[in-house]
Amino acid sequence: MKRALLTLAVAASAAAVPAASFAADHADMPAMAPIRTGPSITYDAPAVNRVRQSVTSLTQDQKDRLVQAILLLKATPSPWDSRFSWYDNFVWWHRKAFSCEVDQAHMRPAFLPWHRQFIFMFESALRVVSHDDTITLPYWDWTDPAARKVIFSNAFLSPNGSASHHWAVVSGPFRAGRWHLNVRDPKANDPLRTTYLSRRFASWPKESGLPTVAQVNAAMAIPNYDVAPYGPSSNVKTSFRNNLEGWRGMSGMKCTNGFMVPVKIKGNTQPSRLHNAVHLWVGGAIGPKKAGGGGTMDLSTSPNDPAFWLHHANIDRLWSKWETTHGERYAPLHSSIPGQGLNSAMWPWRGSGLFVSPKSVLNISAMGYAYEDGPAAKG
Repeated sequence: MKRALLTLAVAASAAAVPAASFAADHADMPAMAPIRTGPSITYDAPAVNRVRQSVTSLTQDQKDRLVQAILLLKATPSPWDSRFSWYDNFVWWHRKAFSCEVDQAHMRPAFLPWHRQFIFMFESALRVVSHDDTITLPYWDWTDPAARKVIFSNAFLSPNGSASHHWAVVSGPFRAGRWHLNVRDPKANDPLRTTYLSRRFASWPKESGLPTVAQVNAAMAIPNYDVAPYGPSSNVKTSFRNNLEGWRGMSGMKCTNGFMVPVKIKGNTQPSRLHNAVHLWVGGAIGPKKAGGGGTMDLSTSPNDPAFWLHHANIDRLWSKWETTHGERYAPLHSSIPGQGLNSAMWPWRGSGLFVSPKSVLNISAMGYAYEDGPAAKG
């Protein structure tokens, strides 16, 4: 393959990294690494060699091998940052991407390309640590009730949390006592600060249901990738990115307690949709109301929940379907905000000596993967 494969980059560097000191609460917000100039990541695969399936198409053996690869990644030192396990490094990147000093991977045009590169790297890491190049990330079609049953079972990614155990997940491979959350949100964002995976399905106020086929189809029909002002207030009738990301009734964003957060229009009672709604549906409202807080999927550290990867594989699948219909379009071409223009270097890869831009990842065939249409993958 004529490309600077991240699989090769991470594999080559892994051997030279000392054992990880697993992150807990220390180094809460360390300074960013200096930006270094490095080679561009160019994808030019001669053929598709990864096909991401619907979860409803997986055999039990495929589920078992994916779970084992995730657990192994959690136990392997990161080749990028010696403070973390390889899995936890991804959690840290996602958390850091919300911070005010980083060009955001949310509420901005790069939401889709940033996460496309993010989950591609995660998938690549799973293949490296497991020595199994047949592993791919399956996707969760939220409009298919059968998919939800497959994912949240003891035979795959563990079920809902237990009401009698403060909504901790207490069975399956990612149960409390086996799956420990090392990278957590700051207390201002996560007052409960649990160290176990927590879920409370369909309990977030006004977020009782998963996205519908009608909601998905409405987003897919929008011809513009994004529109000004290129944020959470972009018109969801004309911005595919913002419609799919799920912001509704926002006036913009602001820096609060070190994190960029959306600002609601006064009187806004609209629920979140699509991407955002799924995060809230899975995590739910956790703990006493006076404490606030939600489950693992509600937080900036949402990749702590393995369901995150299947959720975002579906986001990426929908974007790839949109590209098939509307073309490999992106906006804006230029931006004063780092990482948001078509040819801008995205963080964190720009600090690791690799140049990855939104343009780098517009074509998934060139990246060597595709999505299958599963039994119920109509959305």
